Formats: sequence, C-alpha cells, structure tokens
Amino acid sequence: MTIPVFIGYAYFGILPYIKGFYYSFFKWTGYTQVMNFVGLENFKRLAGDTNFFNALYNNAAIFLISTLVTFVLALFFAVVITRSRFTESLLYRITYFFPYVMPTAAIAILWRFIFNPSVGILNGLLTLLKLDFWTHAWLGEKATVLGAVTAPIIWGSLGFFMVLFISGIQGIPATLYEAAQIDGAGEFQQFTRITFPLLWEIMRTMIVFFISGSIACFALVRVMAGLTNPAAEVLGTYMYKHAFQYTDFGYGTAVGVFIFILTLALALIMRRLTRKELVEY
Repeated sequence: MTIPVFIGYAYFGILPYIKGFYYSFFKWTGYTQVMNFVGLENFKRLAGDTNFFNALYNNAAIFLISTLVTFVLALFFAVVITRSRFTESLLYRITYFFPYVMPTAAIAILWRFIFNPSVGILNGLLTLLKLDFWTHAWLGEKATVLGAVTAPIIWGSLGFFMVLFISGIQGIPATLYEAAQIDGAGEFQQFTRITFPLLWEIMRTMIVFFISGSIACFALVRVMAGLTNPAAEVLGTYMYKHAFQYTDFGYGTAVGVFIFILTLALALIMRRLTRKELVEY
C-alpha cells in the first residue's frame, strides 16, 4: 500500500533534487537542449561571487534576528498563557496562530501596506505620535529593508512556536510545580529549574524549523522588496534571478544545491551541538 506513495514522492520529491545536483555541473540556459559540462566551475564562481556572499549574509542576519525574537516572544506568551490560566487562553492561541496559516503572499502584501511610506499604518502612527523623524521608506532604504522583511517572518511564525511551547508546558506534571512552591521557589525559579529544562527537546526541534524558515524566505522577500534591492537579496532571490532572469540555469542550480547542503548541514550541526542528556520526570 505504501509503494504508490513512495513512487510518487520519489518522482516529485527526490528526483528533482538529483536532477538539481546534475544540472549544477553544466552551463545551461534552461531553454535549450544544449548543455555544456563545466564540472565544478559553477561552484568556483560561488566562492568568488561577492553578491552571493551578500545574499548569504542577509540570510544569516534574518536567521539570527528572527530566531532570537521569535524564541523569546513565543516562550514568554506560552508561559504567561499556561501559568496564568487565563479564561480566554483558547482565544489567544487562535489569534496568535492565525498568521501561521495565512498564505505567504498574503502576509507579504499585508506588510507592504503597513510599511508603505505614504499611506502605511506604521508611518501614519509615527506621524500621529509626533515622531516624524522615525518615519522611513522602510522597504526602500538599505538600513531598514532587512528589518522590515524580518518582521513578518517573526509575526507569521510566532503563533506556531507558541503552540509548541504551550503543548510542552501542559505536558509537564503539575506536581513538579506544586513541590517547587512548597519548597519556596518563586515563578522565576520554577521557570529556570522546571519549565525551561523540560522544554529542551522542543527547542532543539524549533531550531531546525528556524533554519529552514529563514533560508526559505524567497516568496516573502520577492513580494515585499522585489528583486532589485541588493540590501534585501537572499539566497532564494539570487538563485531565481540567475536561473530565470539571466537564463544561467546551471549557476542558479548551483546556488540551489548550496542552499540544500547549507540547510542540511546547519540542521545536523545544531542538533549535535544542542544534544544533552534528556531530563526525565
């Protein structure tokens, strides 16, 4: 019964990866049957391509900022909702989780309106508060575009990671907190000695999601900042431009292969570095 599913997955999932590795060794426009084998030449170009490293730097910045901010906010809201036992907790979960199920294009268009320099909500609010000196063309200025692109990534993923934390906290036996209270532990001590250690495995899984999400942000950047702003260039847009705009499909595929290897390597490294003895209860 699993053979048809496996065949379908192999054809539509695994085969494209294999063909991607194959095409990366050729100089090819992507539109003709003429393919010139160049070996590792495309990867040598990557090593000396400053624009490629600029895109890689932007991806790294998005990963670090979105990971740190999303992690802190998701954990904070999860602890507040579960430990405070709000009667409206279900409403809060739905509200925070809703952006995660929205299409990426819809999120990008929504935030483009928010950051619009003329009619955007953000500049309008700053003007209303007499903070005109803080207004910017958020998606058009080099100093602000990367932060503007990162904001919807945080907003869109916050609810998902908050729900993960909530499920983990609810799985911790209440007797542990009761025993800690009897011993005189305050809320902060309960968090550092009980909640945080017992959520470690969930955090390790979240890191993998953060890595893949920050690298696979092509659609968001494409819609919000376009393809002409070097300050918002990421690996996905750089790959797209070379493959479909410059008709250099071999080089674009080499960028795609690098993205695949980078994502896999980072995930394995982070899982290795964060591995520790499992806390039992």
